[in-house]
Amino acid sequence: EQFLILLMRSEENQTTSTREFEPLFDKSEALYETILAYFHQNIASHLTTEQICKDNLISEAQLKKKVSQAWPVGAMEFFNRLKIEKAKELIRTRQFTFSQIADQLGYSSIHYFSRQFKKITGMSPTEYTESVLQLAYFKRSRISSKQTPSVRGISISIDFKIHALI
Repeated sequence: EQFLILLMRSEENQTTSTREFEPLFDKSEALYETILAYFHQNIASHLTTEQICKDNLISEAQLKKKVSQAWPVGAMEFFNRLKIEKAKELIRTRQFTFSQIADQLGYSSIHYFSRQFKKITGMSPTEYTESVLQLAYFKRSRISSKQTPSVRGISISIDFKIHALI
């Protein structure tokens, strides 16, 4: 009888200690955060769906299901968009060439990087850089003149259009 009581108490303690390590939030949210952190840590890598699943100990079906609940695109498309967002950030710093940025983000060539950039943003890295420079120029000129730029007497809002592209 005492043996059974000890066994039951031991089992009870194990259950309690296991619960202490369970997350206080939804498991799908934890998986989302884990995958997002994994993407950020591996931003310079060439990932595959298989590699993501292997490194995060989940099946491809589970990854697809959880990703479709969290994002409007698949895991690889989301990862590619993160890479391009990082590229845009690096371009805005104006400290690196396009080749250096492509290399930092794990692209096999500047040409592949440029194609991916244009596919996702709708403009080439050069066009993006020019739009950032134009935006900076218009912001400076608006601050110094406190006027809205106009063409042929028609007031335009270039800041909004350029900002939408960033």
